[in-house]
Amino acid sequence: VSTQSTWAYLALLPTALVFYHRHKSYQVYGMYSLYGITEYLLALCEILYEASAWWDFGDMELAIVEGRRKRGVGM
Repeated sequence: VSTQSTWAYLALLPTALVFYHRHKSYQVYGMYSLYGITEYLLALCEILYEASAWWDFGDMELAIVEGRRKRGVGM
């Protein structure tokens, strides 16, 4: 999932920039709507990429252990 969402993100980003540029420079009808749709798709790709960590690290556990400090060492 992370590879597909990465490639989708990389394809959508320049597309969104083109839509925005055409909207600001030439005031083409509907370009801002297309830009908005691609922005939502970019956000969805980011969410999918971050969610893929669950599949990558789902079976691992994180343990934070506080160790005891030895007196006189390193002081």
